[in-house]
Amino acid sequence: KAETYLNKSELKSDIEEKRSLLIDAKGEIDLAMTIQKNNIKARSWYIQGNIYSAIAKQFLDIDPDAIEKAAESFNKIIDGEIKTNNIEILQNSITKKDNLRLYFINNAIQHQQSNPPEFELSLEEWENVLLVNPLDTLAMEYTAFVAGTLKDYKYAVEKYTKVINSEEIGINAKFRALQQCVDFTFNKCEIFDDCSTFSKAIGFIKIGLELFPNDNFFKQVEINILIITDKADEAINKTNKLI
Repeated sequence: KAETYLNKSELKSDIEEKRSLLIDAKGEIDLAMTIQKNNIKARSWYIQGNIYSAIAKQFLDIDPDAIEKAAESFNKIIDGEIKTNNIEILQNSITKKDNLRLYFINNAIQHQQSNPPEFELSLEEWENVLLVNPLDTLAMEYTAFVAGTLKDYKYAVEKYTKVINSEEIGINAKFRALQQCVDFTFNKCEIFDDCSTFSKAIGFIKIGLELFPNDNFFKQVEINILIITDKADEAINKTNKLI
């Protein structure tokens, strides 16, 4: 019955009719999943994923947690927590989860490319991508980038730090993330309450020099910090090595 409501909603162009059918579908699947025999079936989780995915795309007011619930439903099948011999359901779960991810990515890009750019809305959509997959490398980097554009430097550094620590992200992305973190924590030190010691900037510089020992950007900022913090001799020594 839940799937019937979902299928009907997909045929409706009227937004209120679609909403009403998805509310009915949600009610049916929520009830069905309280029954043990349904809760162990891959098909039940797949239908639930499809229903919450549809809600996530257009009607988050129906359930603010719809994105996470859709992703969790598909993941139960993809990760093998719910066993199935039905290859089609497994493949479709992978596809449907990826489609949900791409839906939010496309929205984010459209908001960024609008005239004028709608960075606040873009940030929301990149964050939605991370709800689908918290380890999504593209969303990690763009969430940080857009946050920086919006001058939310603390949040940007928080997200860039995840980029730096990710084992999945390439070295070029880590370099960009480290540059931004050094830039923000040094030039916006007052936001981080760190203008006396620059400990946060120094921490990122240390990582930067470990990963990129020949890069002059990190060395130059380090020298600037030494000058500002009255460590002239050390600054001169490092400057001589840089020349």
